[in-house]
Amino acid sequence: MADLPVPRFYGLVTADGVPYHRIARLPEPGLVTATVVQTCVRYDESQRCRFCAIEQADGTLRVKRPAQLAEVVRAAVLLDGARAVSLTTGTSSGPDRGARYLARCVRAIRAAIGPAVPIQVTCEPPADLSALGLLREAGTTAIGMNVDTLDDRLRRRWLPGKAKVPLAQYEAAWEHAVRVFGRNRVSTCLIVGLGDRPEDLIIGAQRLIARGIHPFVVPLRPIPGTLAHRDGLAPPPPDLVALITAVVDGLLAEHQLSGGACTPRRAASVGW
Repeated sequence: MADLPVPRFYGLVTADGVPYHRIARLPEPGLVTATVVQTCVRYDESQRCRFCAIEQADGTLRVKRPAQLAEVVRAAVLLDGARAVSLTTGTSSGPDRGARYLARCVRAIRAAIGPAVPIQVTCEPPADLSALGLLREAGTTAIGMNVDTLDDRLRRRWLPGKAKVPLAQYEAAWEHAVRVFGRNRVSTCLIVGLGDRPEDLIIGAQRLIARGIHPFVVPLRPIPGTLAHRDGLAPPPPDLVALITAVVDGLLAEHQLSGGACTPRRAASVGW
């Protein structure tokens, strides 16, 4: 497969001298992505998600300002035909868990690019659910709140910091988000390879789909620098991933849900 051309906006620099590619990326045609705050309150080794590498240096700014994001995303739309925006953030210590800063970033981007381009955000479920309304008011189209696994035992093993957020809080946030954003505009991630039984993953996905939530089935791919990679863990068998994905795709079709509105980040192995 031929390499994709370097996006045109990568060659630009902000007025204060920051290269655009340090602010946002175009990992696939049409999708511009950014991690607005590339630090996480849970990144201590005892709390970190074992597949997460959010704080690894990759040449991007640790904190992107709303005005910077607006400038760069506008260039990606105009120069490279970006048709969707996906923003994520590391978890903050506040009750909004970073959602309010995401809302500021969305508002600035929306002012720069207008209403047509969808903007999806990903964050932990905020303890203060009013933050979801702020995201919607700012112009957010869809939201992802990734649970990774619905098994509390596996949550404590793989994501000890996130596991302190009870599943009941995820449930409440998903339910509220569906009211705020609508069906098929709320998503979560279910990772294959953490130890869940295939039937449990499918049952969990079925329950989410019935509530209008889109579960993305993502294979574990331990990348260098993560605790999972250090432990020598391998990805799950491709045939297992294919089987679970096929069943979940059938359930999504049955309930008339599609992934288009949710615009997930594809690089799920970095822990979102």
